[in-house]
Amino acid sequence: MSKKKGLALVKHLIKELSPKDRAQIFPYLAEFPDSGVQSYDLREEIEYLKKHGTILESPPDDPDRFVLGLVFVRNHVLATMYGTPILHATFLPDNFIEAYPKFKGQIADLSERFQNTEHQRETRRANLEAQGIQQTDAEFEEGFKAACDDAATLWMTEKAKRIAEKISFHLPGLVGDMLVAAIKGQTFYDLAEAAKEFGKDIPSVQPIKKAVQDLAWRELKPHLPSTKHVKTHPDWRGEETRKRFAQKVNDRKALATCIKDKYEECDYEPGWTEDLKADATYERLSSGVPQPVIECAIRRAASDISERERQPLSIALEMSRLELGLQEQDIETLHKYYAEGVKLLKADRRSSSSK
Repeated sequence: MSKKKGLALVKHLIKELSPKDRAQIFPYLAEFPDSGVQSYDLREEIEYLKKHGTILESPPDDPDRFVLGLVFVRNHVLATMYGTPILHATFLPDNFIEAYPKFKGQIADLSERFQNTEHQRETRRANLEAQGIQQTDAEFEEGFKAACDDAATLWMTEKAKRIAEKISFHLPGLVGDMLVAAIKGQTFYDLAEAAKEFGKDIPSVQPIKKAVQDLAWRELKPHLPSTKHVKTHPDWRGEETRKRFAQKVNDRKALATCIKDKYEECDYEPGWTEDLKADATYERLSSGVPQPVIECAIRRAASDISERERQPLSIALEMSRLELGLQEQDIETLHKYYAEGVKLLKADRRSSSSK
């Protein structure tokens, strides 16, 4: 009689079973409500995709049909080949948002940068004193670090949400590109190996490389600013327009800098504009500036646009264009017009001083 009991006895008995009988154990255990086993039937998900998803697939009778087809809803993609499912991809945005901030200690690095900002320290001390809160140096450092950690966590989480949104949007294209690249790459490799076997010249990689680059450029080009030579819009013609624009930008740079600095000083908190309105420097610099122009600057300072576009000078460029009622231009063109205007203003000053 075996002295084993409980789980030990069960394990011993399982070892005595035939492979066929052991294969029946897992389905049997899964029937218990507290087993912790969750069933997953991929066929159900594929049927859901086919019923509700967007379908990008050539008709079966099309002689020039694409090799691959895609069926997708948000965060789920089914790739097919001649109507046969070959790959099912799922993106888990909530998991990504949770995991991304942990990558390479990003939160700790960002928090440390916040803590090394002397202006942030002074602002926090002033706020505590205004509230009548007295702290030792150790208490202050502990509280300041906790606040910086919270700000860094919020910042990285929001960044992760924006990245997840991009992945969700582009997932079908990413899956399609991955499969096409694998098929093309293996096809070229097979051709090269076959050429070796038959003693023929190995096909050059250059035609393939050029074709891939041409394809990538055709897909990318529509999303880039136009580089074609076009006539200058009538609003921007003439040296006087350039000079007025440059002078207005010089007048608004300080205000743009004040707005951008306040946004960063407030740790990018949603209510930062209230602190901005209470700032004496902002009140002085914004006096007489049209409200739509100020709102434009506030939006750009807090927008998820490129770092180049969020620079104080770039913000001042857009403010000045709007204030002068000039035709909208891309940011690089505005920088170009501003540089031309500055040169003209300097030339005028030199001319006046020489008289």
